[in-house]
Amino acid sequence: PVLSPEWMSLAGALQSLAAACGDNLAGPPPKNLDGVKGRVEGGGTLWDQEAHEDAVRILVEEAKVSISLRLLNQFKTFMLSASAEEKQARIMELGKSSHLWNGMQAVMDRVRVFEESMGYVLFKAILHVEAMQLMDHILLVDHIAMVLQSREPETGNPRLQEHMVLNYFYCI
Repeated sequence: PVLSPEWMSLAGALQSLAAACGDNLAGPPPKNLDGVKGRVEGGGTLWDQEAHEDAVRILVEEAKVSISLRLLNQFKTFMLSASAEEKQARIMELGKSSHLWNGMQAVMDRVRVFEESMGYVLFKAILHVEAMQLMDHILLVDHIAMVLQSREPETGNPRLQEHMVLNYFYCI
């Protein structure tokens, strides 16, 4: 479940995976897709493109694209639907179960890292047709709609889902 000790560990691993996907986590969709299209005339694949995106390749090869989307959707659903009291209770429970996540700020930092990292990894994956073929398209469209309808206050952080879903829509 969201904000469990296992989830917090996943957030740390995702930060490393996002870093492996690229160094510009806040970047907009690329305007020139030539580097991510295959070298074969008239198309190509993730495997024969000029850019080396090993982290994305592994995500696609292991069929983890839909799982990534599902995790991100579960997270955002919880964050949008849970009451402040329920979130606070989970944070307090987390603080009791592990001395590593003591304090509200440490947990909130990890929450931000999860959303930014998973969102970026998913974005980098869905730039490729191979990932889109493996994705749960209905869940992707539902996720985009849920976030756009949430009317969350503007944070100014382009890495959060309120901004990233526009990139996902662009990729569709």
